[in-house]
Amino acid sequence: MMLLFFLAAQSLFDGKSLEGWRPAAGIAANGSWVIEEGAIATAKPPGGRHDLLSAPVPADFDLRFEYKLAPGTNSGVKYFVRHSLFYETGGADFARGAAAVGPELQLVDDTSPEVPKPNQKTGALYGLLAPERPARAPVGVWNQARIVCIALHCEHWINGERILTINFTSPAMIEKALALAANPGATISATGAVAVAHLRPGPASIALQHHNGKAWFRNITVQPAPHD
Repeated sequence: MMLLFFLAAQSLFDGKSLEGWRPAAGIAANGSWVIEEGAIATAKPPGGRHDLLSAPVPADFDLRFEYKLAPGTNSGVKYFVRHSLFYETGGADFARGAAAVGPELQLVDDTSPEVPKPNQKTGALYGLLAPERPARAPVGVWNQARIVCIALHCEHWINGERILTINFTSPAMIEKALALAANPGATISATGAVAVAHLRPGPASIALQHHNGKAWFRNITVQPAPHD
């Protein structure tokens, strides 16, 4: 579905500060995110890495932004985020960190050995659905991304191409999400997708993921996505 929108877009980032954003789990900022050259950028904090949550956006939305990754970086943008979750993995970079819970548009250096599976590549619904076509999104340069969701039907777009279409209410999607949720090793993103599949969300946040490597985000806008 290619949708036309006529409602004004709202900027979620003023280009110079983190006003309107908060670290996951409500923890005081610990240096996980900084402003660099007009973009929100990851940083290596002395403690754990925190995802960064926006102010609530409409349940039906059209989110657009630009992003850039350093080689080897693994990041993403989560949506329908209502909760956050602490996690400790024992690694120095993750200890005392906080991750948001929600379905995730994966943004990654696809050549990294860290992401061998199709459902871990750029444009994927991380851990659940692989992209329907490879994303042409080189590292080291600015790329455009878009997430459109209407009545739990969502699309992932990279550089003007629709990479994935998702129906969170389909029987196949619910079955897949439940199967993952029963796995003790299920990802946080998969857990978030289970919740979405069973409960239509109201206004919720998006979250910029701080996983590893260096990532930048800018020109972040959202607008309500009207039904036909």
